[in-house]
Amino acid sequence: MNCDDFNEVADRLVELAYGELPAEERERLEAHARGCADCGGKLEDLRATLRRLDDAHGGEEVRVDTCRVLLAATNRAERAVRRWRVACAAASAMVVLALGLAVLTRGPSPSRMTDATFAEALDAIRDHNERLEALEELTRLVAVEIDSERERSARALVALQGRLHELEGQSRARWRRLDDDVRAVYHIASREHIAARE
Repeated sequence: MNCDDFNEVADRLVELAYGELPAEERERLEAHARGCADCGGKLEDLRATLRRLDDAHGGEEVRVDTCRVLLAATNRAERAVRRWRVACAAASAMVVLALGLAVLTRGPSPSRMTDATFAEALDAIRDHNERLEALEELTRLVAVEIDSERERSARALVALQGRLHELEGQSRARWRRLDDDVRAVYHIASREHIAARE
């Protein structure tokens, strides 16, 4: 590789400085830069500029772990659903227990039961059965609501994932613009460096 070849791939020097070039091409460029003071100076100037840019923003990279964000949101939604189901099951069990105790404590003793008291007991059992059916329906409606909430959460997660991908795309675009700006600064500095030598 000679200086002309090196200058032809000067736009790839940013990739070289960030270590993003394929190994073979990186080795060729670095070998030439080590052997040529002018090209080595250009590469070192670029690396110094990139270090200053990294120092300017604290050297922190902006990365969003979308998988972790989505997993955490899914786990929160699943925990909420489980809490609702446990609460509904506990409430149902307590109502059934209360109704059972009410029937046992309020009903007449079987030895003194007459036709009228037997009819009252049947009416009470029917009434309790209706209440149990109403409770079962309420439990079913709560389960349907929980399922619809899960679906809403899933749609929200998909929307969130789309927004995160959009933000990642915007971030990549900003980095590309920054990369272009750094290349432009590098080319201007290179021209000034060459002009100063002449």
